Amino acid sequence: IFMKKNGLALRSEATNGFTLVELIVVTGIILLFGAIIFPNFNLGEKNLALERSAAKLVQDLSRAREMAMSGGAYGMKFEINSSDYILFVDLDNNQIFDSNEAIETSSLEKGVKISGLSPASPLAITFTPPDPITNINPPASLASITLANDSRIKNIRVNKAGLINIE
Repeated sequence: IFMKKNGLALRSEATNGFTLVELIVVTGIILLFGAIIFPNFNLGEKNLALERSAAKLVQDLSRAREMAMSGGAYGMKFEINSSDYILFVDLDNNQIFDSNEAIETSSLEKGVKISGLSPASPLAITFTPPDPITNINPPASLASITLANDSRIKNIRVNKAGLINIE
């Protein structure tokens, strides 16, 4: 639509859509945000898997300790470079895992493994009634279980007093 005002031609446009330049700019902004967010989302998912695995392991250790308070010796067995651990009842009170004593095998989340054990691998932590008494085999005053996925790690420590914590 052209209009004349004071001898000058004025152009007035009524637009009902977006120009190609506007669409390209908006698409570019969306792609830029996507490129920034998606890699961080994947990293956050891996970190959350490590956190959940550590919390579940601590919960299972606490459950073994509580089962020992109700009677009987219970424990957990760990092996390095494994993504599983075993909850067992210590039927012969030898403070180690024997194949006929398994109650259940628990798995860590995808990508999470036991990357370190202290004092050694395999590691057995048993709880015997009545207090319960905490036994670490091989003998030590502190057991450490290191979980890892990629470059992140979580340490779970259990001392002779039965205190369990995540570092």
